[in-house]
Amino acid sequence: DLLITDLKNDRPRLEQQVPKLLKQMELDGHLMAVESEFRLQTREGVLWTHDFNRRRTSALNDDQRINSKRAELLRDGTRQALKPVSWQLGASPDKRKPNFELSSSRPTTTSDEGTLWVRDGWSDDEKSVLNDARAAGVESPLLFGYLPRLHHEDLKQAIASHVAAQETLDAHGPAATPEAIEARKAIETHLEVARHKIQELLGQIIGGAKVFLG
Repeated sequence: DLLITDLKNDRPRLEQQVPKLLKQMELDGHLMAVESEFRLQTREGVLWTHDFNRRRTSALNDDQRINSKRAELLRDGTRQALKPVSWQLGASPDKRKPNFELSSSRPTTTSDEGTLWVRDGWSDDEKSVLNDARAAGVESPLLFGYLPRLHHEDLKQAIASHVAAQETLDAHGPAATPEAIEARKAIETHLEVARHKIQELLGQIIGGAKVFLG
């Protein structure tokens, strides 16, 4: 409040600017985010931050690694979403857990089991999934799932941050000095923020899924 002259009109504008300025100061290496606080960067913190930024840039430039990690996250997220799901096949009174496969290749099935074959928008398009469902016919034991390609860049950035933070923590190991402990907490904050962002984006992608019967 001491930075402004008009509490009513100037304060809302300042409150909008502060988070942006703090984030820029963090990116410039003057501050480090530790949980819910911003603290002045230390010499040890500079080393950890530099290592994190280097690893993050490397991950962003490695499409194969990003694609592999994204496929793993989509697979795990879909499996988690399907945990409460069960279905009844034919005249059998027993309910079963669905067989699930996330792949561009058609899974092998038998006539007495139901399989949910899921593809994602990074490898296939919805039209191809729909055409395969139509061609399969009503007797097909396959269900055809599709995860839309949403938030591509945001997800890529979050994955790179998560990978870089975990690598940095693993490389530096346990912290012994107060400066190192604080630096480690800053990287752990990066990890937690990235994890939360990934879960948020996965929820939206999986929430937009479509499933087609043959």
